[in-house]
Amino acid sequence: MEGSTKKRRGIDDGNPAVDLTDDLIVEILSRLPVKSICRFKCVSWHWRGLISHRAHRKKLPQTLAGFISSYSVLHNDYKLVSIPHFDIIDGEEEEEHRLVPDPSLSFLPGYRDIFPKDCCNGLVLCLCVKESSSDYVVCNPATQKWMVLPEIGPGNEVTTIHLGFEPALSPYFHLFAIREHVDEYVSGLEIFSSETRRWSYREIGWAGDDHLINSVGKAAFVDGMMNFISADAAIVAVDTEGKKWKTIPLLEGMNCDCPFNGNSAFIGQSQGHLCYINFRDRDFSILSVWTLEDYCGCEWSFKYNISTSELLGWKNLRLEWHYSLIAIHPDCNVIFYVLLDDNKMVRSYNMDRGEVDTICRIRDPYWNTCDTFLPYVPVFVESLSRCREGRSGGAALNSPREVEAAAMECSTKKRCGIDDGNPAVDLTNDLIVEILSRLPVKSICRFKCVSWHWRRLISHRAHRKKLPQTLAGFISHYYDDDLVSIPHFDIIDGEEEEEEEEEEHRLVPDPTLSFMPEALSPKDCCNGLVLCLCTKESPMDEFSDYVVCNPATQKWMVLPEIDLVNQVATIRVGFDPALSPYFHLFAILDHVEEYTACMQIFSSETGRWSHQEIGWVGDDHLIYSSSKAAFVDGMMNFVSAYAAIVAVDTEGKKWKTIPLLKGMNCNCPFNGNSAFIGQSQGHLYYINFRDRDFSILSVWTLDDYSSCKWSFKYNISTSQLFGWPNLRFECQYSLIAIHPECNMIFYVIMVENGKMLHSYDMDRGEVNTVCTVRDPFWNTYDPFLPYVPVFVESLPDHD
Repeated sequence: MEGSTKKRRGIDDGNPAVDLTDDLIVEILSRLPVKSICRFKCVSWHWRGLISHRAHRKKLPQTLAGFISSYSVLHNDYKLVSIPHFDIIDGEEEEEHRLVPDPSLSFLPGYRDIFPKDCCNGLVLCLCVKESSSDYVVCNPATQKWMVLPEIGPGNEVTTIHLGFEPALSPYFHLFAIREHVDEYVSGLEIFSSETRRWSYREIGWAGDDHLINSVGKAAFVDGMMNFISADAAIVAVDTEGKKWKTIPLLEGMNCDCPFNGNSAFIGQSQGHLCYINFRDRDFSILSVWTLEDYCGCEWSFKYNISTSELLGWKNLRLEWHYSLIAIHPDCNVIFYVLLDDNKMVRSYNMDRGEVDTICRIRDPYWNTCDTFLPYVPVFVESLSRCREGRSGGAALNSPREVEAAAMECSTKKRCGIDDGNPAVDLTNDLIVEILSRLPVKSICRFKCVSWHWRRLISHRAHRKKLPQTLAGFISHYYDDDLVSIPHFDIIDGEEEEEEEEEEHRLVPDPTLSFMPEALSPKDCCNGLVLCLCTKESPMDEFSDYVVCNPATQKWMVLPEIDLVNQVATIRVGFDPALSPYFHLFAILDHVEEYTACMQIFSSETGRWSHQEIGWVGDDHLIYSSSKAAFVDGMMNFVSAYAAIVAVDTEGKKWKTIPLLKGMNCNCPFNGNSAFIGQSQGHLYYINFRDRDFSILSVWTLDDYSSCKWSFKYNISTSQLFGWPNLRFECQYSLIAIHPECNMIFYVIMVENGKMLHSYDMDRGEVNTVCTVRDPFWNTYDPFLPYVPVFVESLPDHD
């Protein structure tokens, strides 16, 4: 606890990272994903100051900071003047750390009105009005640099204009101006490039003549192409040179028109993918969310159904009539919308958690859906300052080609782990490992890709004691020709076998657990410790000892015999190294007259079993031998057959009943309540089919374990899992695990040619095959145990 407290405060006696310079910390943070950067503000006040400091922002990735809009004020000459405005999401900015130093954009001189029109990755397109003329201006509010655009060539009036910029692809931005529609189709397109500083006219290259684009329709810049919503059941896209024209057809039911203003769908970019949101089949009470995860393949993936009752508290509000979608978060599954009442509040909705938060109130009381409310992600790229103020562009320090070449060279060096003159080049392995030890486990997995050197450091056995570990694979068993049970380990991604075959890098050096003296069958696993049942050599088929072992360190402990009153019905292991170095076992003895008789609890600290009378209220807490269990918050949780989850602590002093909501306790006609529970991201998860409908699985979480309040997360159709509906839970497929770090479930499906282990990403709707179950006789009663390696030194004390 003392060591953990010091770590959180950035103090570690004898720790080489204490003397780490700020430059080195920032250099390492620059290699992290943007989500991690946001989390690491909480490591210490020193880290928060480093991450927020303006001088370091050029190196660190940024996320959504707030929204840019405008409002009108009465000027001295009694004329209304439009003034830009910036609303911060979290409201925690100090003046010296402001991401937008001048929210009114007053650094744009000589303009009476400034109307923000579009925003893309930190650049803002504004229509700036003088007394007798107006200009389109692209500016960077973070660096206060801007560029006045040349006039668009003669032709039909521009109906809509959008900005495209992706600093990861190019240091140049582009504008796409659609000419006025003629005979109900787009007449032409003007494209501006900041590299050439010229507009170029392009004839429409989309097939057909019916691609009408609404002037207030949404657009999104994804994969180097600007995407527009067409009024005719498609999304149309064009690249920055006007040479590649693409049509992405919508699936049936995605193109649902509003009777007031046609297709009011929303598109945006999030986590590198194109997202599409619209109400469902003329049902205004439901919003459907789709993603184009493979932009080239043009295949849509369904993500969520969102009820307006979740967003607003009541149903049947009309999209773009009672509320309006304005943005999707670029780094997570969060949407932002405006409730169109008298107050006009901006709210966010987390699609993963089902949480609604209020962001701010729109300052302009006359704001409507035709006005802009632009999501702003700050950018501090130096090459953008070449787009200097004034029409002439000023004197550039480098030519555009030189700037692009330098950016490419810098990017290549960073990917290869090389940086000339970079203080991190001489960083010792101890310091790198010390800093990596402060990161979440997801980041550790990603950073294997930074360089081969980092990959070896993270994989090396000597460093695993400090670094957090994630799900490595599954432990099961099969029978050899002599019908002897042999443990088996299946790796999730297969990389360890292909690239790290050296024994010192293996997470499970001996997959058969042959370091144990007897034949054994794995029964349960918790945070790296495996509970096994060992077989006596003589007489055959007679079971003797329970053994807890650590496959990563090849240490084990033989448990003393249980003082039996009845036979053991089910036994589970509980271990959480973050809470205690000791493990516990919970043995439920055979049921007597349809309720659980008693329980024996073993503690590795005392080395003894203790008899406990059942402390749950009532006598109907029947727990089947095949019932799932999960160790959460220091308590072992079991699925009861009677509409509840029951839990007990490691000392048998605290007994807890967590009631299920109506509809959660749905019994399977074959074997009663076959619900699945597990621990993921620190929360208890519950999964069961829905109201005797075998084609739907519902997922619930207990986000606050103390309050016992369930939160609904997902509905999963078996057609998403297998490609066809109506498979029977625990008869044709079986849930076996949930990933401890993300919203992913694992299940075994029974097919003609064997039994396959699959994974399903609940956020992305993706199915992947993990492995084939080796035992051809495997059934739902046999264990298939998720394994997270642990290298805690205190465990080998119990040999």
